[in-house]
Formats: sequence, structure tokens, C-alpha cells
Amino acid sequence: MRQVTLFLNGSPKNGKVVAAYGSLSDLLSVASSKLGIKATSVYNGKGGLNDDIVLIRDDDVLFFGIDSLIEHLEVAIKNSQPPEDHSPIS
Repeated sequence: MRQVTLFLNGSPKNGKVVAAYGSLSDLLSVASSKLGIKATSVYNGKGGLNDDIVLIRDDDVLFFGIDSLIEHLEVAIKNSQPPEDHSPIS
């Protein structure tokens, strides 16, 4: 087990310290839950894309890609707007 600090990609604020174990997919799932996003990729502190959990060391700082955040925002905005009224003006 390794202890790592998770951040949203590009933001050094509101980090979460977690235990990293299992597969990279497991870590992406934990990051998604802890950061409130759908994490799809993980980057090291120097910006390198990490594709294997064995490359992660104890006390690493990791940044998680939010490729689908734009899609989530678009859906949230669309769902928060009232439906269009196509009735004729009286």
C-alpha cells in the first residue's frame, strides 16, 4: 500500500490523501469518488501520464484528468434549464 495525494488536474487545492493499492482502474475509481469527478487519467507531479499503478510511489502527488467533465457540465446545464415552450403566443 502507498499513500498518495490526489488533486484535480491543474489544481493544487483541495487535495485528498488516500491509500493506493490494487489496479490503476481501482485508483481511478477512488479518485472519482473522492474528487467528485469521473477520473479517466492520472498524471504525476511533472505532468507525465501514468498508465501503470506500479509506477506510483509512496507520498506521490497525483493529478487526475477530467476529460469527461465538460460533458457532465453540459448535461447538468441542459438538465437544469426549463423545457422550451413551443406553444403559440396567445
